[in-house]
Amino acid sequence: MNLTIDVRHFLTQRWCPNALKPAESEMESFSDEIFESEEAEVIVVSSTLIFALTIALGFLVYIYLRWRQEQEDEKLMNELRIV
Repeated sequence: MNLTIDVRHFLTQRWCPNALKPAESEMESFSDEIFESEEAEVIVVSSTLIFALTIALGFLVYIYLRWRQEQEDEKLMNELRIV
């Protein structure tokens, strides 16, 4: 349990530096609220989902642009063969 409090204290210190100003008991309750609230869980899940969707969208755009470039290259090669 003490290790859990130390980890929470470290993470709170790392991500919420202004939170260190209150008293230690208030700090423990603040870090408990951060790590045990449903809002934090929703934020983590939604951030992960947004990150995954961004990567998927970027991959699709990359595939589309590559396909368009291949089409243009093929069209140019066909024009060069005609001439």
